[in-house]
Amino acid sequence: MPAAATALLPDGLDPVDAPSLPPNALTAAQMVHRIGPANGRSLLVTGAAGAVGGYAAALHAPALVAIRDGGTFVGVTTASPATPERDIGIVIMNVAPDGTMLAELLALAASGVLELRVAGRVPLREATTAYDKVAAGGQRGRWLLIP
Repeated sequence: MPAAATALLPDGLDPVDAPSLPPNALTAAQMVHRIGPANGRSLLVTGAAGAVGGYAAALHAPALVAIRDGGTFVGVTTASPATPERDIGIVIMNVAPDGTMLAELLALAASGVLELRVAGRVPLREATTAYDKVAAGGQRGRWLLIP
């Protein structure tokens, strides 16, 4: 992994739980950053209990009804992405490595501003337990497999 994509783990974060933050919080932060300054605009966050949405949003077409004409929709890659309508800008993105932003997010977690979203931990040999929980839905956070 390139050094520019990494960040040091700040004091106060559990080294087992901390990896639950980067892919989700970094994606959410990059999505919000892509929209730009609020400047009095409203922000709709969907899927707020999910992995990414809990930090920033996974619905596409159903969310467009809540966006005013000329607004912007930013979403993650999905099998059925939204298509433009009513002059709404559509941005579909994936997370990009960014060690600087990751360090900022980890610092926010260490200070208690961001929550590490861990649904549970299981030994690697019991991975099926975690997969079953995820498949059942309703999980808040990531399941961590511990060696």
